[in-house]
Amino acid sequence: WVDYTASPVFNDNGQLEAIVGITRDVTAEKRVEIELQKASAMLQAAMDQSTAGIAIADAPGGQLLYVNDAGLGIAGGQRKDLVDGVGLDMYVQSWNVLDLDGSLLPTEELPLVRALKYGETCDRQLIIRRPNQESRIAWAKAAPIFDEHGRIMAGIVVFPDITELKQTEAELLKAKEHAEAANKAKSEFLANMSHEIRTPLNGLMGILQLLNMTPTNSEQREFIDFALQSSRRLLRLLTDILDLSRVEAGKLDIDMETFDFRDTMDGVVQLFTPEAEEKGLELRLHITPDIPSSLLGDSARVQQVLSNLVG
Repeated sequence: WVDYTASPVFNDNGQLEAIVGITRDVTAEKRVEIELQKASAMLQAAMDQSTAGIAIADAPGGQLLYVNDAGLGIAGGQRKDLVDGVGLDMYVQSWNVLDLDGSLLPTEELPLVRALKYGETCDRQLIIRRPNQESRIAWAKAAPIFDEHGRIMAGIVVFPDITELKQTEAELLKAKEHAEAANKAKSEFLANMSHEIRTPLNGLMGILQLLNMTPTNSEQREFIDFALQSSRRLLRLLTDILDLSRVEAGKLDIDMETFDFRDTMDGVVQLFTPEAEEKGLELRLHITPDIPSSLLGDSARVQQVLSNLVG
């Protein structure tokens, strides 16, 4: 590409004597211009096809220069009402912008206004009420555009419609609250039931132990021992259920006390020896010498874990 400029040369009598032509190579400048045009066209297409609302306003008056179709769709209005002649002081009224609590949003708190007046990059969730009174929730994110001297020349705001997203978020929160309430009710039910069952079971075990102290024959003692073993298993199950509800409620306390590890292990063995004998199994206990006899911890929890493993 070349730029050609021609100039006439006249003599003293005003007669044309010659024409001077100047040719300048503008290929590089032309290529830059074409690239800028391409970039501008692509940017325009991207804004036009965006599903998020996009608006551009000049500074300092805030006259809206561009709003894409998505933005007009979110507001539910016409370009003549939302764009033409709409300046900074008219944004709230023309677009019917509200805060999330339903109150009218002050002009100074609009992200685009803050970008135009103060050069701020900011965002805010807000409500845009359509002429048919339907409300849409938008997440407005605005930024200033500066010239080569650092002065604010325009502002741009992108405001996607997040109404469905907010509704889903509210439904998930509600479902979470319902699940937590149901879980709490379940834990309370398990705790109450375990206590309610434990009381008559302890009474039953007491009667069986008293019965075992009376004169009985071998067959009767065998029946009594079997009933006591079954009662102890049921009692262990109730303890596990109660502990589960405590864990879920975050109320399971671990005691830190000195206890005899060998006594704890012997208790587990004594608990399972009758059951092992019933099944024809030999239950042995071996504790390595390097384990101290006196330990610090919760002996009941240690015994509970061991009982679960052995069982």
